Amino acid sequence: MRARVAFYASTPQYRAAFEHLGLGDLADRLKLLSRAQRWEEMPQHIGDDILETFVTIGTYDTIARRLLDRFGKVVTHCEFSIAVKSDADREILRGLAKDIQSDGAKP
Repeated sequence: MRARVAFYASTPQYRAAFEHLGLGDLADRLKLLSRAQRWEEMPQHIGDDILETFVTIGTYDTIARRLLDRFGKVVTHCEFSIAVKSDADREILRGLAKDIQSDGAKP
């Protein structure tokens, strides 16, 4: 996720969003690294505080609640980037979706 955030920060179209958060200098540094094709260096510029600004982080046991706490009043759809390699993984995802949907239905 650090690499993904770093990539977006390096993209000129997203600079305004980073500037709004006081991260314009970071976006400028990452843009220079990307132009120099120094992709492997970019993620190290995304500290925990920056990562948590853009990413909701949690375990399977905590992520549904964290997503609801953070976005429950404003988000109507959610997509997970979780690899599904087995029936057990599929069940975990079903459980997450069920937890989010059932809580989201509460007034």
